[in-house]
Amino acid sequence: MASKSVTSILLRSLPSAGLRSHFRARFLHGNDVAVEQHSELLHSSAEHTTTQSADSSDIITSHLQPIHQRLTSESSPGPIVIFDTETTRRSIYQGRLTQIAALRVPPVDDAAALFNAMILPPHDVTPAITELTGIQTWVINGKRCLFKDGRMVDSVLPKKAVMAFLQWLPKNSVLCAHNCKRFDATVLWREVELAGQTERMCRKIAGLSDTLEVVRRKLPERKKFGLKALHVDLCGGFDMHHDATADVEALRDVLEAAGITGDDIWDATQQARTSLHTAKEKRAINKRFKTLAPLVGKRIISEYCSRYLAVEGFTYERLGMAYYKGAADGVFDILVERMAKRSRPHYILAVSKKLSNFFSTRFRPRNAMKDSTSSPT
Repeated sequence: MASKSVTSILLRSLPSAGLRSHFRARFLHGNDVAVEQHSELLHSSAEHTTTQSADSSDIITSHLQPIHQRLTSESSPGPIVIFDTETTRRSIYQGRLTQIAALRVPPVDDAAALFNAMILPPHDVTPAITELTGIQTWVINGKRCLFKDGRMVDSVLPKKAVMAFLQWLPKNSVLCAHNCKRFDATVLWREVELAGQTERMCRKIAGLSDTLEVVRRKLPERKKFGLKALHVDLCGGFDMHHDATADVEALRDVLEAAGITGDDIWDATQQARTSLHTAKEKRAINKRFKTLAPLVGKRIISEYCSRYLAVEGFTYERLGMAYYKGAADGVFDILVERMAKRSRPHYILAVSKKLSNFFSTRFRPRNAMKDSTSSPT
């Protein structure tokens, strides 16, 4: 509580909203240097106050500044890195990387501005993805090779690509992608974990941001927020088909045209370890969901219900064990324990009855077995 009160006092002592945002961003990321530099911030804020009237015209024209100037304002915690991924499958749980591209805003130099790696996945690319991205694998003279639009391309193994990406990535950067939370972040974290670079990744970046959320907040009147629709409406065209390098450049143009600032990106940023935990939880939910497939296949429960049960932590084995230990009452009790806050009682009862009827055809409850052994013959 004491540290929070000290922080609030320091924040109130800063006259500029931008400086307060800058201090908050660095303090929340555990940077003790922010506290030590408080006096420097006060000094710079005084200079900012004296020049504020003279620079009022800059505030009016800030929307017209280039994207690299606006995304790296003083309130931004670090450089913005726009990235995009291509995978072997549509599923974020089964697909492996075939391409990762990233664009630093602003670039330090032309050579380091863009990162692009073509990756040879451990399994083949599905025909649907090949039709979409033009990426596929072929065996040439007994060696698997990666092809893009019918031409062989230089590729590296996934671990080497992750290592190269982390080496190129600027320190304390904010990774952002369109639909990052639902797709790119989960795919990227999986590859980072498989490469054994989780801790390095967490130390390297400040967090991940989903530009889909950012654009929705900035342009609430729009109905379509896909990258293609945004680029057509805001930039006048979209001449590409699912290439990671073209997508990151298109996203940069969209952010610039929409007037997105560094503060906008930062407001939607999820800290690195939080994003990692979310990605792990998604994979855990998917594993639990797969165990419930027999119940969906037998039409005992719907696919929506099985997804709901997976989110609440249930697996086929756990439900079966509940029935074995307590029969119908055991299934009902365990469902109520986890679902009572979000579901109505009659819904829980209906699901419980269906599950109990299903498991009754598979095995007998433990209590029933004890009664049968103890009864006289």
